[in-house]
Amino acid sequence: MKKFVSFLLAAVLVLSLAGCKFVTYEDTNGDEDFSLQTLTTADITSNANTCSQIMSTKSVINNVTTCTAKEISGVIKLYETRLRNQDFEIQVSSEVSKGNARLVLIVDNTIVHDFMLNKKEQTFSLKKYSGNIRLKLAGESAKYKITYTIN
Repeated sequence: MKKFVSFLLAAVLVLSLAGCKFVTYEDTNGDEDFSLQTLTTADITSNANTCSQIMSTKSVINNVTTCTAKEISGVIKLYETRLRNQDFEIQVSSEVSKGNARLVLIVDNTIVHDFMLNKKEQTFSLKKYSGNIRLKLAGESAKYKITYTIN
């Protein structure tokens, strides 16, 4: 019985990993330049996101969401919602300590705002908006901490 359970767990692990795509985008422009070199706007706005992260966390405390990773390569969706004639406001603080990154707000597949890296309490708002909104992070071997609040 123990062998069967061990085999079953191993099979589940192998099958779950078989569906993953591991990608790595290296930081090729140095430690002081955080601009993306490989990932494009089309990669960021695409609905098919592929990324790998090392030691990532996401927590929500008192309506404040914090996302961190020791390293990300690829594009990740941090937040998504659909609005119907509603006001929207997001406040973002970002820290990137290595690699390359871009943090954007996407409205119906169009980037409407780039948040500055390593800056606190940036606010962006929309009035009486209807449509899809996504907060996405693109990284090339980037270490990050993103905190956001939705109002």
